[in-house]
Amino acid sequence: MLTHNRQLGILKTIPGTFFNGTIYLIDFDGSYRNIVRFKHQKLALPRAPLDLTQRRNHEEMSLAQSQEYLEIVKLSGNEEKVRKLEIRIQEKIAIPFACVAFGLVGSALGLRPQNSSRATSFGVCVGLIFAYYMLLVFTRSMGAEGILSPFMAAWLPNFLGLGAGGYLLLQSAR
Repeated sequence: MLTHNRQLGILKTIPGTFFNGTIYLIDFDGSYRNIVRFKHQKLALPRAPLDLTQRRNHEEMSLAQSQEYLEIVKLSGNEEKVRKLEIRIQEKIAIPFACVAFGLVGSALGLRPQNSSRATSFGVCVGLIFAYYMLLVFTRSMGAEGILSPFMAAWLPNFLGLGAGGYLLLQSAR
């Protein structure tokens, strides 16, 4: 923030320090809930203000950056955006873990004796992947609406895939 030194007539920068200001607390209906005037106010800013203005897509952020951004979004009070970001953070771990579920289902299907062509096997694989992503989109939207927790919204397709793979593996073992 810029401050003016009256004795020297120069401007100097003091991070997170404000002088002779007013804080307006605005209610959800747009009315002023409280007005506070101050001579000197020091704020503990966790990051540089310019860092907060840079918007990046959540897919471009690392897991640590997403969690830092989540803390900033929580301060805004936008619950829907917080839920969506919490789901995306869980998905950063859950989606790579889907390989385990696909491997289990694939190995169970590969153990079954079939007289089918490669094109049929390829079609079954494409269908399984399509079903997984449709289920992921469905659970993601349920999580965004608050019906499912962010953890369950991201991990439920994996749990169902593991359950189906385990069931198919037990069936092929018999």
